[in-house]
Amino acid sequence: MSTLHFQKIPLEEKEQFKIHLFTYLNELGIINNEYTYLDSYWSDKNRTPLYFYFEKRKIGFALLNDYCLIQKEEPARSIAEFFIFENERRNHFGKKIAFQIFDHFGKNWEVRTMQGNKKSELFWENTISEYTPSFSKKSNHSEWEGLIFTFSSKSK
Repeated sequence: MSTLHFQKIPLEEKEQFKIHLFTYLNELGIINNEYTYLDSYWSDKNRTPLYFYFEKRKIGFALLNDYCLIQKEEPARSIAEFFIFENERRNHFGKKIAFQIFDHFGKNWEVRTMQGNKKSELFWENTISEYTPSFSKKSNHSEWEGLIFTFSSKSK
């Protein structure tokens, strides 16, 4: 039986993780070897770095945090970054691991996409609408240009 799961990235893997993060940022067209909050993912209790695995093979990562733009008044999580390695795409790993994350962390959620990132918009709209029919989608917030999806976890 094959297993798909996630686990927290240990501090000793941070330097290796940077390579994956910058590959992802370059794919988005962000040619910058800085990520403002990277170190805080290992020091701030409101931030969580995750690797995704299929069996024992790394297939991607996510950076989660509790810093939301719309759901400021209630406990909520935000997916700051979410990436499936290119050679692992088309296996529906992204959707399946997103469902696991939503269920595991069991809160209200906020997922933002960068303006113009049509692949991300389509992925998140399809994934979230399959996860729950009760979600909201807002375009362009005073602090964010792009889409913001909000919804509650099934296991809340």
